[in-house]
Amino acid sequence: MLFSSVPFLFYFLPAVLLVYFLVPKRAKNGVLLLSSLVFYGWGEPRYLAIMIITILVNYAGAILLDKHYSSRQRLWIVSLTIVFDLSFLFYFKYFNFVVDNINGVLATDFQLLDVIMPIGISFYTFQAMSYLIDVYR
Repeated sequence: MLFSSVPFLFYFLPAVLLVYFLVPKRAKNGVLLLSSLVFYGWGEPRYLAIMIITILVNYAGAILLDKHYSSRQRLWIVSLTIVFDLSFLFYFKYFNFVVDNINGVLATDFQLLDVIMPIGISFYTFQAMSYLIDVYR
């Protein structure tokens, strides 16, 4: 679904706005989260689980950062969460590039994977990392 498409402009957007303004204040973020997931899933439902996992891991990381006061523990939490985030990005965006370069340099014949990159993976990965780093600071 595109932002300029008829289904978005005349069905999805009005429905989301209606629900958003009707729910109590404490539920507004949930409405926006659910609406965003529906919008993303409309475009590429196959990779929706990756986005949900990224959201949950970063949210859990932020909660852990809030509960641990030792700077060493906080550094470990933020580091591990960022490595987790970047592992998805590496797999989908750079894995075949690295394997292809290894094959070229070392004259090996490692097989490339048939990987299709999820829509917006760089954007939501860096947004999640930005959120986590803000909580860390």
